[in-house]
Amino acid sequence: MARFSPSTAAHYGAAFGEVSESTADAISVARQTYDKSDLAKKSLYDHTQVRTRDDIARYVAPKLRITIASMKTGSNDSAAAKAAEQLRYISVTPAYKIGDFVGNNLSYVLKYGPTKDKLDVKKAIAYWAENDRKLQYAFNFKEMEAIRSLAKEYGLEEVKRQAKSEAEAELKAAGYEQKSSGGGNALRSDLRGKTWNDGQYTYEIGSDGLSVKTNGKTFTPDSSAWAKVKSNLEASSLKSGSLQRRASSGGGTYKPTTEVATTQSEDTPPTEEGLTQKAWFWPAVILGTTGVGIGAYFLFTKKSDS
Repeated sequence: MARFSPSTAAHYGAAFGEVSESTADAISVARQTYDKSDLAKKSLYDHTQVRTRDDIARYVAPKLRITIASMKTGSNDSAAAKAAEQLRYISVTPAYKIGDFVGNNLSYVLKYGPTKDKLDVKKAIAYWAENDRKLQYAFNFKEMEAIRSLAKEYGLEEVKRQAKSEAEAELKAAGYEQKSSGGGNALRSDLRGKTWNDGQYTYEIGSDGLSVKTNGKTFTPDSSAWAKVKSNLEASSLKSGSLQRRASSGGGTYKPTTEVATTQSEDTPPTEEGLTQKAWFWPAVILGTTGVGIGAYFLFTKKSDS
């Protein structure tokens, strides 16, 4: 019959990571103290809502709790013990009695916290540095000096890089992935953010290469005809600038120019040999994307006959 035996020190260490038994106990006490405190019931995760000393405690404490949990698997025994004590202290001390939230608490998150929490705190610091006058009753002088120094140290570059990364991830998830070469939904980089014409029609290309405005319509990767629009534009010989309406001596036709114009005058879009010479393409695009393309088709064929 098997007998019960207590956990060995090796098993205990494996469960709590590379910290001493006393530090593991301190972390456990800090977590339990916080979880039972009013701070846990009123946790604040939005740094833009920090207005008072109580708000700072409500924002800092959850970050510190996550940090000491992640530090259990590290080798910073001394830092883990100090961070745990800070969390316990915050959980039982009125916010107005705490001297320095930034130096004594957020510094642990910035140094030892998980990547997501480090970034969140850096965003918070950037926001607080830009709104220091509104926060004069929340942070003390020493804390504001630390915030300004940290904001300058980071240069906000990491925050900007992360914001860009998040935006690109959202675009990719939505099917707007851009590739530097071959494939991809975006138009070639040399076409982006400019206005072009093929001698008959004008095209305004979005700065990201993910939209084409022509003939009063906008085409994007969501449009069923986007692949054809993209391939035809990239295969055509385009001229810089938009077309300008000019009355001819005949009195009813318009002469295209390559001068930049302020208005779009064409009634239909283009194809490969200029994007307009193939009668099947744009009527099909308009029929497929607007639901009212019958009239546009007859207008197009009428112009082609004239």
